[in-house]
Amino acid sequence: VGEGAVPVTVYRPAKAEGPLPCALWFHGGGMMVGSAARSAAGYKSVAIQGLVVVAVEFRNSTVAPFPAGLEDCYAATAWTLDHLNEIGATSQVFVAGESGGANLAIATCLLAKERGLAGIKGQYVQAPYLRYATDTDSWNKFDGYWITRAMINTFARGYTPTPAGIAS
Repeated sequence: VGEGAVPVTVYRPAKAEGPLPCALWFHGGGMMVGSAARSAAGYKSVAIQGLVVVAVEFRNSTVAPFPAGLEDCYAATAWTLDHLNEIGATSQVFVAGESGGANLAIATCLLAKERGLAGIKGQYVQAPYLRYATDTDSWNKFDGYWITRAMINTFARGYTPTPAGIAS
């Protein structure tokens, strides 16, 4: 995708006819780990429901520091909006992601608004982390259930350029 060569994989139902709505999907992993390739089964199951899914292989912060991953997501979004006919998609385009990918979906929408990129119709985000605070009632009750405070702080330090208020 574009000059930065952001890898994307386009999934489409095999027997679909005509253009379909489109989901740009940003994988989970705290913006440090994970990959679109590891999430392929999930993207295929979403595509079967009648969507074109553009899975974005953005650079994790362990490979390239912020804002590289966000810029990759933005570039893939701009490319998708410019190539809807080529990928068999309608103008019904939304961005989606889980965990760190959800954070990037939200940030991509904000960046698109700031830069005047039109065409995103909505967002679907699963378990975004929007505030790097681990001193909350829910953290006190559920620390260690699937993810730990230490893990979330590691992800935050890996992604956040100025980690004010993030525990060491």
